[in-house]
Amino acid sequence: MNKLTNIKAFNVALGDYDGTAKLHIGSHPAYHSTMLKVGERALNVHIRRLDSIIQELDLSRIDLIKIDAEGAELKILKGAQNLIKQFKPKLTVAIYHYPNEGYEVTKWLRRFSYKVLTTKTHLHAESIDYKTSIVSKTRNQKCQQPPKLTDIET
Repeated sequence: MNKLTNIKAFNVALGDYDGTAKLHIGSHPAYHSTMLKVGERALNVHIRRLDSIIQELDLSRIDLIKIDAEGAELKILKGAQNLIKQFKPKLTVAIYHYPNEGYEVTKWLRRFSYKVLTTKTHLHAESIDYKTSIVSKTRNQKCQQPPKLTDIET
């Protein structure tokens, strides 16, 4: 994929369970959704929890998760709760698909001690617990604190 060696693509939808789901086909691929009925056609697709995929890959570090999934954002986060607890990644999440989406995602993330900042269309979050969110390459190496999010103008 563009000659990058640290990228893996998976032909699955993400959600809060492992199994199958209906993928509603929109007028453009960017509008396909497992949550919103955006067209007359639908396909049965494999759906996975991000936790399941990460466990299979045996990753030791996750720094950032970015999600824009046509209304499935909260379900994807719920399917990633173990990795959120373990790795405390920074998050960027689209929150413009339905009313109160930003409120629902923010409320859920605060259970994990995340600081949340929102714009009209996106939510940016990072763990308040910086000490456990930093991964050092060696035990003797000192880690720098990650940059803090600043208030974002809406």
